[in-house]
Amino acid sequence: MTLELNHRINLFDEQELASPISRMGLGFRKSIKPEILAKGGRILFRNSGNGLLKVTNQESVPPGIMVAAPSNGITGIRYSKGTSNAAAMVSNTAGKIFESFLDDTALRENLSTEYFAVTSKALIVNSATWSEIAFDSFCSALPNVQNKKDFVSRFLGYGKIQPEKILQCTDKRVTLIGYGSLRPEEAYIYDLPLPEAISGTTNWRKLAVTLAWFSPINTENQLYRTHKLWFDFPNNGIDAKLKAKRSFYDDDMVKRGTVQHEIFFSDKAQAFPDNSNLSIKVNCKTDALRYDSVSFKESKNVKAIKYALIVTLEIDPKIQIDVYNNILSRIKALVRAT
Repeated sequence: MTLELNHRINLFDEQELASPISRMGLGFRKSIKPEILAKGGRILFRNSGNGLLKVTNQESVPPGIMVAAPSNGITGIRYSKGTSNAAAMVSNTAGKIFESFLDDTALRENLSTEYFAVTSKALIVNSATWSEIAFDSFCSALPNVQNKKDFVSRFLGYGKIQPEKILQCTDKRVTLIGYGSLRPEEAYIYDLPLPEAISGTTNWRKLAVTLAWFSPINTENQLYRTHKLWFDFPNNGIDAKLKAKRSFYDDDMVKRGTVQHEIFFSDKAQAFPDNSNLSIKVNCKTDALRYDSVSFKESKNVKAIKYALIVTLEIDPKIQIDVYNNILSRIKALVRAT
């Protein structure tokens, strides 16, 4: 706890922790809600006596997000704070994603209309992560909680988004976009080319995989969503190829909503053959729409569910390899072969 100007109190020094006025808890069927955190302007408090804290209402001075405001001149500003600001920041990020799609012919033709909404949703969540500081802070404050990942998700969701990682890649970080539509009992397998240079090394690598979809709803069923999608790794490839383990999130909780976001990390040596791929399988099945309540013939006529799969592979900067162009050349070769 630190004291600010005019005895205003900042409850959290760490920027990675959620504001105490944010909505906290789980969503429907104990799904992760809200999924992400975004900047909304720092809230300060003032001691009102008897150990009670009140939110300061000063908007003429920082902190907060500087916004335009009515004034006698042309430079009227104020410092706004709140969850509405966070929502606006996410909307702004989605707008920038759309602009980047328009700048690329291939993306503009395939994603700018039919799949943009679900793709932008997946891209934004893909950038989210918990910080080690935030996770450790909650764990130290909750020593008797058994499933700490489950409990921390109530406060942090999937974590704070990083817009700069959404809009551009680097030679050590590459993001791939997959999209399509599936009907119940259908699946699709994506193959992620693995750079040979990381085979057998102990340098760290991180894989963030995000699957998002928009499910129709059935208000007459307590399961609510009519379709469930999820991804997995055939033959446990995530361990066999990368020796990577799941970080942070509870593996059951991430499948309860309409976004599955997982981060895998490894610094263990694991060798794999040249030209190896990591397979990621996207699956679809009925949820609130059951096969026992609809004939097989009718289920085939169920509208296909649009989805987007985002995969980001990031490697240790110490590895002298351009992972972006390495994977790009492998993908281009596969497209030509197909």
